[in-house]
Amino acid sequence: MKTLASTEHKLSWLLAPDRDDVILERDSLDLQHMPYAMPTDVGKAWLDSLSFSDGIVLYRAVHEMEPSPRGQLIPLIDVDGVSAEPTFNAQIWLSGLGCHHEYWKGRDSPPVEIVAFPGRDTFRHKKNWQAKVLVEGGVTSEMKSVVVPDGVMKMLLGEEAVETLLSRLGLTEERQTVVLTMPLHVSAPLRDAMSGQFSGAARKLFAQARIFDYLAGLLNFVLSNELAPSQPAPGQKIE
Repeated sequence: MKTLASTEHKLSWLLAPDRDDVILERDSLDLQHMPYAMPTDVGKAWLDSLSFSDGIVLYRAVHEMEPSPRGQLIPLIDVDGVSAEPTFNAQIWLSGLGCHHEYWKGRDSPPVEIVAFPGRDTFRHKKNWQAKVLVEGGVTSEMKSVVVPDGVMKMLLGEEAVETLLSRLGLTEERQTVVLTMPLHVSAPLRDAMSGQFSGAARKLFAQARIFDYLAGLLNFVLSNELAPSQPAPGQKIE
């Protein structure tokens, strides 16, 4: 099996265990399109990713799920990722519902269940990420996400501002993920970043500008004291 580098994630298909695992490379500077492996009677899904030379990665995932019992969660992928340095991750859902079973203390410990949907955005700060991804069945869900290395965050926003952002979001070494209610105007640049109206270099320039707009807007929102206090994740004791 290929050895994971700091810019790669290993994805295992939960609905197609006989299919080979996939190494999602993050050093490609072109748009990558990856269909999910799943039975056609369950649905179809795919992931697009756009990487930048500074280490920022933009993702868009779409899951078109066939009718299923109401409220059923469909397991899709198992993720095992490593990074050379901690990264900041913001994730929004445009439709549907997403659930992550995240292993903050390794797979030998119980996972933390993270549930998000439109208007409830997910924020992570971690170096390694192990999780199972599930989505709501019977609907089409769409997720957009950006991953930014710590060094790039500090270069763009300043070290003190980054520390304030993480603190106000409630992210710590013990609490790697939070889900918070966020107004649509804050997430709007991230929703628009993976635009289909551009291609090639223009697409990357547009996406990069919207990512910067999003990070600046998120920081301004946090500093405005409008952010509601975050709540502990289920089963987690916050010191």
